[in-house]
Amino acid sequence: MTLKTLLGDISPDTFLRDYWQQKPLLVRQALPGFQGHLSGEELAGLALEEDVESRLVIEQDGERPWQVKHGPLEEADFLNTPDSHWTLLVQEMNRHLPEVAEMFDYFAFLPSWRLDDIMISYADDQGSVGPHVDNYDVFLLQASGTRRWQISNQVIDETDLIPDIEMRIMQGFEAEQEWLLEPGDMLYLPPRLPHYGVAQGPCITYSIGFRAPTLHQMWSHFIEYLQQLGEDSFYRDPDMAAVDQSGRITPQAQRRVHEMMRSLPLDNETLDEWFGRFITDPVRGVGPEPLSEDITMEQFLAPLHAGESLYRSEETRFAYYLADGDIRMYINGQHWDHKGVSPSLIRLIADRRHYTADDLAGFTTQFDQAFLLNLHQQGLLGYLESEHD
Repeated sequence: MTLKTLLGDISPDTFLRDYWQQKPLLVRQALPGFQGHLSGEELAGLALEEDVESRLVIEQDGERPWQVKHGPLEEADFLNTPDSHWTLLVQEMNRHLPEVAEMFDYFAFLPSWRLDDIMISYADDQGSVGPHVDNYDVFLLQASGTRRWQISNQVIDETDLIPDIEMRIMQGFEAEQEWLLEPGDMLYLPPRLPHYGVAQGPCITYSIGFRAPTLHQMWSHFIEYLQQLGEDSFYRDPDMAAVDQSGRITPQAQRRVHEMMRSLPLDNETLDEWFGRFITDPVRGVGPEPLSEDITMEQFLAPLHAGESLYRSEETRFAYYLADGDIRMYINGQHWDHKGVSPSLIRLIADRRHYTADDLAGFTTQFDQAFLLNLHQQGLLGYLESEHD
């Protein structure tokens, strides 16, 4: 899926060179005629479900300013909302509605492993989540109603946030630019840019967010990965000498600790293997369910030959490396065994989100078809109709 209007009159290369992680970009009618996929009432209905991550934010009339209630919500929560100044946010709508997931295809000029999720928010009049900053890139797409967006170039720290509330909201926001977004309009914001969106009457906004792990998160995951390898060593000091200052950490001990820490396997091969696993880990720990029963190759291929398409599960992340003619594939935090599988099939599966019979027509070897069947059996690929009956 492609759309020439997504970035207005500039190319993806120009956008990445001049705007990405540098400055905002407003695109009028990025998606002409776009009105979203569901109503506010339908979004509220999803927020009642157990496996849906949602938040209800009430700026006023709560027990205190900026009150937040996390889902699953109850019908009474919506019956008791004030007449204005409240917002419902539902995460990972790409996981719950296939037609929302298809919107990722508009952003295929960006690495898929950088995409996080699509959040949809419904706001009543004057509803917002306050002036704040995000640590990631985001595209804000207006689906219904209108929302006023203001931005600032302020540099903020913890002292600039309202104290003693759950949300990280700025208390001294100074707007420098503002726009009124209507359905189909889109605003790109780079990380750490203060912004403030306020509904002008009831409105629905889509937020396409990108994954931005912290260094601490990466180190924590890397240490866990090393532990899984079973490679560990204990502190040893066979050259211990008697001391008369028992509380002192001696220079010999310092050197030994320095050497021990520097012995961590930080070579490129180890780091690449770890990162492939890390970046494909499901962000919120949710993975697909395998099929309840084994199926035959004929059963698997029948819907495809009948005209249906295979789709990637929205609980699945694919990524791969190409180096010296070799390919290494990672799926949901695991290095995937693909011995004998066509490298072009691996790239197709990881680069795309859905696959027709024509796309897969050339992959007829035993290894290729067994690979596809295994992905389907594990719930990583599926047919849209069978997944949502």
